Amino acid sequence: MSLRPARDLSRARVQNIPQPLLMEGFVPLGHVSLSVGTLPRTSTAALSENLLHPSGVYVPRESIVIPRTHSMGIYGDYIYARTSVSGSDHRIHIIERTLEPRFTVVDSFDVNGWVQAALIVAGRFLIADHEVFDLADPLRPALIGELNRSSFRIKARPHPTLPDAQLIASTSDGLGDGWPDSLYLWRVSPSGGFAREWGGPTPYPIDFVEFDDSRDLLYFGGIGGGPVRVYDVSDPPATTLLHDFWYYDAIGRSLWGFGVTRGILHIADKSPGLLSSGHDFFRLRPWWWNGEAFVPLGPGMEHSLYTPPMYGEDDRLIFPNDVGAEIRYTRPDPLGTDVACTGPPPFGPR
Repeated sequence: MSLRPARDLSRARVQNIPQPLLMEGFVPLGHVSLSVGTLPRTSTAALSENLLHPSGVYVPRESIVIPRTHSMGIYGDYIYARTSVSGSDHRIHIIERTLEPRFTVVDSFDVNGWVQAALIVAGRFLIADHEVFDLADPLRPALIGELNRSSFRIKARPHPTLPDAQLIASTSDGLGDGWPDSLYLWRVSPSGGFAREWGGPTPYPIDFVEFDDSRDLLYFGGIGGGPVRVYDVSDPPATTLLHDFWYYDAIGRSLWGFGVTRGILHIADKSPGLLSSGHDFFRLRPWWWNGEAFVPLGPGMEHSLYTPPMYGEDDRLIFPNDVGAEIRYTRPDPLGTDVACTGPPPFGPR
């Protein structure tokens, strides 16, 4: 887009104004962040390093254009950027972060997958759709195992019983893998390799899945009127369903996403019947699982950020799409007088 001054056309100059990017991914890293965005109505994608301004806004410092980039993961000084063309020709580009130049593409390799494939880094492992790669040598990722095909959402956390292992949760999308949706748990470690620990079909669609970051719990839910399910994953092979929280029945608004920060589940909701483009604010509400039920922790907050696929990290809620935003949250004391916490771990703090 360009702007031409209107007063003195004899001295007119064209002033370049950066077009807004459609955000594909956003990773805050303290005083800097990394983002992937696409120019509207084009396939031009830019991977950017951004500096945090004192005003709270991230300002781009340096960018590299990698067409059709959809997601990224970070491991040490390397960025793994996933690209695809019309839902095929999937590749991962290995980009080194250095002082000068800021980004250098050092290699790329073919991967399998589908158009909505996820990409995360868990420990020293790169997970791209259903393929799991060992990053012992960051420049030569080695395929060591496969999750379920058409993995829709993927999350990871340290394994609750094996010190050097990661516990991975993956979901299948009913549209891509056949109804019903399914939920799986996997184990991967440098010493023990890769193995499936638990999983199977679920009676409800899965659009969101999150591990609790302070307790051995897992939550999943779907857009609309389905429940938020909470599982005990303290012994992954014996994962147990603890509770179904029928959010719509309790609140009267549709579930639209959630994230976890320090044991608190922040649920985003929306008026029923309105899509993401509807003129209605999302509301974020904090909830605490006390071992028997979900207990509200305070008033909700209205916002206009697109919530899927939001997630929690420390005291922040991250919204990687649209604008790449962070919301800070001051955690109340779940053991105080207003909220009861009963039962042994994983229900109470470890």
